[in-house]
Amino acid sequence: WYNDHHFQYGYFVYAAAAVQHLDPTFAARRGAHFDFLVADIAGGANNTLLPAARHKDFWAFHSWANGLFAQGDGKNEESSTEAINAYYGVALWGQATNNTALADWGRLLLTMELRAVQRYWHMTDDSVYDAVFAANRMVGN
Repeated sequence: WYNDHHFQYGYFVYAAAAVQHLDPTFAARRGAHFDFLVADIAGGANNTLLPAARHKDFWAFHSWANGLFAQGDGKNEESSTEAINAYYGVALWGQATNNTALADWGRLLLTMELRAVQRYWHMTDDSVYDAVFAANRMVGN
């Protein structure tokens, strides 16, 4: 299933990157586990089993919690901050393991997510929504 992987796995990937930074031997012992979590949420050019950026909508620039298909009330992204954390974790894991391509990919996913969140959820100076709705300053689920 597609639901919420980037939300949940992001915490583990971020923590693993921090541990790897403090203990450079960590990835040699446990890195394969975290490489799989990263592949699940961010994919990659060398991965033939999982899609690249499983949750990412490259047209809207942000991720969807429920994958690619609408549910009863449409698609959602109930925690944009957890999506940001996931892609930040991917970038940090790439950096901590000296995988420049992964670090760059993670930074790209992170930048796209940040831009979308600022544009669609934090609407201080944007014109995406009409004035009455935009007065709320933040979009919910």
